[in-house]
Amino acid sequence: MTFRLVTLLYAFALFSAGLAVFSTWGACLATGGVLLSWAAFRASDIAGGRGMFVLAWVLLIAGLLYQAVVDAREAAQANTCICSLSYLALSLLNYESANGTLPPAVGSLGTSGDTQSWRVLVLPYLERPTIYNSYNMNEPWNGPTNSKLASNWVYACPTHCSEATTSYLAVTGPQCVWNDGPPRKLADITDDHSRTIMLIDVGRSDINWKEPRDLTFDEAVELLTAPVDPQTFTGHLDVDEIFLKPSYYYNVAMVDTTIRQIHVPIDRSTAEALLTANGGETIGDEVLEKLTQPELRYDLVYGLILFAVLAIVPVVPTVRRKIWPTGEVAGLEEQEATEGTDVVLEH
Repeated sequence: MTFRLVTLLYAFALFSAGLAVFSTWGACLATGGVLLSWAAFRASDIAGGRGMFVLAWVLLIAGLLYQAVVDAREAAQANTCICSLSYLALSLLNYESANGTLPPAVGSLGTSGDTQSWRVLVLPYLERPTIYNSYNMNEPWNGPTNSKLASNWVYACPTHCSEATTSYLAVTGPQCVWNDGPPRKLADITDDHSRTIMLIDVGRSDINWKEPRDLTFDEAVELLTAPVDPQTFTGHLDVDEIFLKPSYYYNVAMVDTTIRQIHVPIDRSTAEALLTANGGETIGDEVLEKLTQPELRYDLVYGLILFAVLAIVPVVPTVRRKIWPTGEVAGLEEQEATEGTDVVLEH
């Protein structure tokens, strides 16, 4: 009974340590693999022990693969958002190359005087000429013809928005890349292009992709500096990177089309420096690196160490007896060897 109770307590401790590192199913598989390895090591039946040992490693590998699959699925969804944002930033540079300036945040191209979003104007540079040609510039963005147009997910992060809404917003204001006056040329932006935000992936949004509405400078500063409320946060949450703390972040596209993950909140002076086009601020590499790197979870590191220690504890006594026999065991083995030698001599 004592052995069974100790075994039960050991299994519970091992599972608890695994649960701190892996997901629930990953902890179950890893714990089962360790327990079977222990049983296989102590088995008197060699064939049965080998079978349990193989099954144990199958469970251990399955536990690791399960966690890897979960991480890969989340990473693939996040990469889709990043790729779409990168593609959109590149289309803006292509627009500037063809037209001499970036598109206006709000434009009026039709005869009705209705305003249109920059997201409509760059459609030809996103290889969406069909949608652009179907768009009626002579009616509002939500007019009878335009309201029927879908973006085919061009402007929506698939993990957050619907096909009708947009995740990707410009930041507008006199001091921003998207100013209130004539559209800027890239040469007009004197701040470091790799340190100047052009677009923000806000995640969930209630803004239709055709609607001429984006973020103001003050709204963007608030977005990047406000304390995170998990209930209302619209950006991205990274919880599946093992050994890293859950982090709240927004994807941003810089003027040079570099995509960065800004972990929020950040201080106000840094936010303003990132959002201004000609502010003259200097953002060092170490500051930018700190903004874009999640923090290490030391509790998971310690949990993995504890799991590894618990996994090898049961076999230590057995290994010790085989490598360093006690005096009694050594004496018996010596006696058996002597008796065996006597028999040989008698023959």
